[in-house]
Amino acid sequence: MATVNTDGGLTLVLGGKGKTGRCVAERLRALGRPVRIGSRSATPSFDWDDRSTWGLALNGVSSADVAVAGEIALAPRDFADYVRRTAATGVSGG
Repeated sequence: MATVNTDGGLTLVLGGKGKTGRCVAERLRALGRPVRIGSRSATPSFDWDDRSTWGLALNGVSSADVAVAGEIALAPRDFADYVRRTAATGVSGG
């Protein structure tokens, strides 16, 4: 899923340490866009299985990119809840 961050704000790239997510993050950075990687090992961390991590990962973010199709397929309810929470904070996504 591609994200177009037109406001120059911070983009959260979930799965940003994987093959696809890393490419997305690199391209955004090449365009001069600030990027936050979303993963369990990042700071702040993002863990699909721990919803308490979602708020910190989304804090200050203006757009989000999700590059974790395999995980989403395993937990569609979690993904739907993430999308609702993200939209409620005003974050745009692709």
